Amino acid sequence: MIFLLSVVISSYAQEGWDDESDYSPAIELKQGIYFTFEEFKKDAPSITTEIEIREESLFTKDSINKWIEVDADKVWGCFLGSKLYISYEARFWKSLNMGSLMHFAVIDYKTVVQGDLMYGATVSQEPVSLQMFLDTKTGKLMKLNYRHLKPYIENEPSLVKYITKNKINKSKQTVLLLKAYNELHPVKLQSNE
Repeated sequence: MIFLLSVVISSYAQEGWDDESDYSPAIELKQGIYFTFEEFKKDAPSITTEIEIREESLFTKDSINKWIEVDADKVWGCFLGSKLYISYEARFWKSLNMGSLMHFAVIDYKTVVQGDLMYGATVSQEPVSLQMFLDTKTGKLMKLNYRHLKPYIENEPSLVKYITKNKINKSKQTVLLLKAYNELHPVKLQSNE
């Protein structure tokens, strides 16, 4: 008798950290660490000292110029160079597409236990890519799928017309639909409105 049990654990990794082929348009923000979403919307980072990203972790220099790791659970995100990183599940993830809906991807490792009563169990981890987006008006984070994107698309007549005319596979084209929506609705922060 074989059974399958899947347990998601909180271990994540980022793909493409240095991939310059991402499609995020340039955005002008102050370099630093944003403790809250409101600070981000106002472009008013709480910490503006030197920062750097190492793997999925964020570091800043303290008063004696020593690098210390920033607790990702206590900040909203950071802007470094020309890239925005969003804190999610104790790691920092690069925003891939900037607009009123910010797109980022995370890698989740799912633990799979397979076994039988006679020989015991085997445990393995399988990476699962999760596409996420953040509504910059509300601060709400959602998994990127057509069901979550649909309310935004339905309010944009040109996208509805495109979907209807071209009969596209909506579930397979969510990233392209999000990108098209963002081209029509760029990010609006209080500092650049």
